[in-house]
Amino acid sequence: MNSFAQTTEWKTESVDKGKITVKSKISKRTNDETTLPLIEYIVTTTESVSFQKCILTMKDVSKHNQFLDLKSSFIVNKNNDKEYVVYYCFNAPWPFSPTDCVAKMTFDDYKVSKIAVFTLKEAPLLYKATDYKRFNFYNVVYTFKDLGNGKVEITLTAKMSPPVSVPLWLIRNGFPEIGSDIVRKFVKLVK
Repeated sequence: MNSFAQTTEWKTESVDKGKITVKSKISKRTNDETTLPLIEYIVTTTESVSFQKCILTMKDVSKHNQFLDLKSSFIVNKNNDKEYVVYYCFNAPWPFSPTDCVAKMTFDDYKVSKIAVFTLKEAPLLYKATDYKRFNFYNVVYTFKDLGNGKVEITLTAKMSPPVSVPLWLIRNGFPEIGSDIVRKFVKLVK
């Protein structure tokens, strides 16, 4: 069983003159074998972008490397237009090695409330093993809310543990930029 040793302190920061809000918490996640960082963050912004183009961009997994720090990204299996198995190979700064992630990506479209939700949840056994260490805890949700008049509220919610030990101070130093950079690049790609 997993036990979670974590602090309850969330840090909230604004970037880009208050346009993007990043709420983050860095702690540890321990199971019987090892202790790994637990990275949690919520990034929110409102942008003048096409709601439909946000959806199309998320469905085109080959473009995910343009807003995430990936060496490669592709669809392993597509069950239907609402459920995919995706593969990510993450870049890593020296001295760390690249890692990979296999996730089940589901798409929910709430037409009445004009909200689209893409949920990525780890599914490490749904693709062949590689030479990279693989994420076993990865839960990321992209939410797009059509506010009308060409405005979309974008929220990225992430809770993950990298498969390698990384000093917590190093991860903490990456915020708020780690989260805001993903959303910034996503908006640029959609535009």
